Amino acid sequence: FLSSNENKDEELAEKKENRQFKYIYDYAKAHGLVPVRIARRGCMSQNVCNQMFERCLSLMYKGKARAVVVANMASISSSMCDAYKKIGLINENGFKIFSVDEGELKLLQEDVLKELFEDYYAEGDEDFTTFVECYAAGKSDESLKEHVLDLYDASISNPWPEEWLDGCVENYCLDPEKGIVETKWYQSLWEIVDSALKEAEELNRSAMEICGESEGPELYLDALQKDLVLIRQLQELSDKQDYDQMVQTLQNLSFARLSTKKMEGVSGQLKSLVKDIREDAKDILKDLGSRYFQCSLEELTELTLASAGPLKMLVKLTKDFAQRFSDKKREKNVLDFSDMEHFALEILLKKEGDICTPSQAARELSEKYDEVLLDEYQDSNLVQEILMQNVSGWVNDRKNIFMVGDVKQSIYKFRLARPELFMEKYHT
Repeated sequence: FLSSNENKDEELAEKKENRQFKYIYDYAKAHGLVPVRIARRGCMSQNVCNQMFERCLSLMYKGKARAVVVANMASISSSMCDAYKKIGLINENGFKIFSVDEGELKLLQEDVLKELFEDYYAEGDEDFTTFVECYAAGKSDESLKEHVLDLYDASISNPWPEEWLDGCVENYCLDPEKGIVETKWYQSLWEIVDSALKEAEELNRSAMEICGESEGPELYLDALQKDLVLIRQLQELSDKQDYDQMVQTLQNLSFARLSTKKMEGVSGQLKSLVKDIREDAKDILKDLGSRYFQCSLEELTELTLASAGPLKMLVKLTKDFAQRFSDKKREKNVLDFSDMEHFALEILLKKEGDICTPSQAARELSEKYDEVLLDEYQDSNLVQEILMQNVSGWVNDRKNIFMVGDVKQSIYKFRLARPELFMEKYHT
């Protein structure tokens, strides 16, 4: 089912539905589905749409189809109640429904981005031109649009997106006297380094323990012990926050070779396991060098200062995009999941400056729920964390939140999940 959300303009409806068809076809292909019938909602009435839905059910009853793919729920329903009823009909009979709501929003995002960049090009702003020259890949500006979308997605995973975006710019505005070493992100860098080195050390010790087993590759211990010395050297440099020396060490990594002597009575499986664990530890060190320590502190400072201007423009574009995208969604009377999260925040919290005060609604909800149970906690973001805290038993000072999760199974980092929220609770 395609849905253009256009009630009068048939030409515009057809244009939008043609674009939706490509997106739905790609979705179907990716999920192993073969379209057998395409239903265009266009400017048809709800009654006609209902009849088309019944025909689709009939096809599935006859074994000629097994699923319904919709562009959005508006393509098959006139209300939320109607949508749930139709979803129930499909599920109760053992069939499936695939909703690609995000496809419609994706199309809308593309339209907004295109219009946004066209407007900025037309204005001929010098800062925008510099931004394009710095970050455009060749003659295409598609990578710039991806930067805007990435930053937008990151911002909406935070309770107050605009403040978070402003903070991104502040990190690049260096104090002439303190320089880069006093910035928040520089301090965060060393926290990342400490965590990575700790993980490398734990892997190294695990490998050494395996070598000490009865059938373990004992001759590998010499190389592993040298690896441990290297890791400890890096930990000492991290403690001192000696950036330049970290660059020198990580850019000139050298690892001892594992013994090639024949080992009697050694398990081949344990030998392979030690090799794999060691490679994981080595990859951690290599990754630190390639991601964070490629130039001197002086060069890093210069790059940071040079990046400040283009970053300000990126943030400006992102804010402008966010406002335009929001306006378009309101115009079409649609909400995405992030909208629901942030509207819920507005209901539960009153923010004045840096002070947040729970609302009367939050107070009533806090008193209402006996228990708050949260599954897959490792995939929560900061917005969801604050929502959860405000509907828990804070009014009566009750600790009534039960969270279940496994940080090792956090798979939604690309959707801005914050597994560190889980770890903070775990360690306290």
